[in-house]
Amino acid sequence: MKLNGVLPVNKPEGISSFDVIRSLKKKLSLDWNHQKIGHGGTLDVPASGVLLILFGEATKAFDFLLKSDKIYRANFKFGAFTDTDDAKGNIIESFSATPSLQEIESALKSFLGFIEQYPPRLSAVHVDGRRAYEIFYSGVTAKLKPKKVVVKNIKINNYDFKNRLLDLIIECSSGTYIRSLARDLGKKLGCGGYVEHLVRIMSCGIFIEECIDLNTMDIGTIKEKLLPLRRVLKLPLLFFNRDKEWILNGKSLNSQLFFKKNIENGIYQVIHEDSVLAIVEKEGDSFKYLRVFHE
Repeated sequence: MKLNGVLPVNKPEGISSFDVIRSLKKKLSLDWNHQKIGHGGTLDVPASGVLLILFGEATKAFDFLLKSDKIYRANFKFGAFTDTDDAKGNIIESFSATPSLQEIESALKSFLGFIEQYPPRLSAVHVDGRRAYEIFYSGVTAKLKPKKVVVKNIKINNYDFKNRLLDLIIECSSGTYIRSLARDLGKKLGCGGYVEHLVRIMSCGIFIEECIDLNTMDIGTIKEKLLPLRRVLKLPLLFFNRDKEWILNGKSLNSQLFFKKNIENGIYQVIHEDSVLAIVEKEGDSFKYLRVFHE
């Protein structure tokens, strides 16, 4: 038996995204020499929430799933900075100031839209051929470069003034570091800040309520919860009007092969009989295959 599709898992705190894959390999009696498995975007070890596990042909879509928007629920703790920008790190500077709710609301406005942020020192970004976390653990300060991200919405759920704890819902582009957001908000308010708790509640349109529990899953539950790639791939659709063998055999494409007319330049998922058959890019009059899915 081979699995193909996307399994939404509720990753618990304290384990890595690859730990989830290792756990699945132990639970499932599959031929792992021929069964492909991966994930659709890592989630930090202290965080929990939506982690998409990719099986079989779905692993080919990794790069495209990685670019999808995310929604997080985060608790920001004011009063200190840590060396990892979360509660697991060591406190490196403390503050006595406590911001008011009005000050927080005003400061948050500057973090909406296109912003630049420096990744946390304990992160997986590459710095001169090494991961930032490798440099961090070696005791050296990495020279990190800022990156542009998009924060689409920030909603305040609750603010505990006494305990200096801010509860937020954050909708953002892929690649946004919530820990950096907490740190930078703390800087702007002059009170320090870090992430105390973080849950990814949505990724690629899949919400945490749809996810499977890692500790109670079995092969029957996995088959039931396994989603088709089309359910999570957020690309515009082109419906193919020929037999699928045309694409599987790599024949050249043109606009006459699709039901849609006046196709604009861009990247599309090609649909045949309700399944994703390929990902293609149109430029001018030509189409280029980016991925082909055989099952």
